[in-house]
Amino acid sequence: MNQPIGNIKQVLGYCIICGKDIPQNIDNPFCEECFSSDHKPKPTKEINGKYCHYCETVAKRISYQYPLCKECTPYSGIDNSEDDYYQEKVNKYRNMSLIDRRKIKPLWKFKVLDRYKPSGILKELEITEILRMVELSESKKSFNTNNVLENEPNSNRKIMSILKAWENGIHLYPPNIKYGDPFVFGDGRHRCLAAKFLGAKTIPVFCINTP
Repeated sequence: MNQPIGNIKQVLGYCIICGKDIPQNIDNPFCEECFSSDHKPKPTKEINGKYCHYCETVAKRISYQYPLCKECTPYSGIDNSEDDYYQEKVNKYRNMSLIDRRKIKPLWKFKVLDRYKPSGILKELEITEILRMVELSESKKSFNTNNVLENEPNSNRKIMSILKAWENGIHLYPPNIKYGDPFVFGDGRHRCLAAKFLGAKTIPVFCINTP
């Protein structure tokens, strides 16, 4: 289903009305025919469909605003609850062998974003060095960097979302850090933890104002 373009896969989705293959675009999960028909989305985004935009599962209700079935919905990073669904998913990853973890490859987008130019440089850094930066960063949130999925449920959900994206061939932007006084870890802490969980030794990082 996924077509390679260079080193990045073109991920396909499905029209949530008729199930036809279309480029995956959560902002427009319709084929041209359904988009131009009576099913055309309302400005309020209240239109419903029946096909999951990712796996084509037929469900009673698939919303235009978030056209995914429950199984394909990314784990919410603001949800700190520990319901049965969460326990099932986190235990799946916790019980995963190192051999199975290494079958999942961290996938990165290597284009330097405009906001990081001209001072941004993409570097390959040791995961141990990056995790030390995570621990030293000014974030008010502390992370368990040794046992990755023994963090708060909302952090674990973010890490699982990243792992799920990589399992499905989706490339993510590398973390970014800013050297200076004070040192700032911009974003990407959970991506670092996810990469460590998979056994990565190094990962790419956008470094800004590097010494």
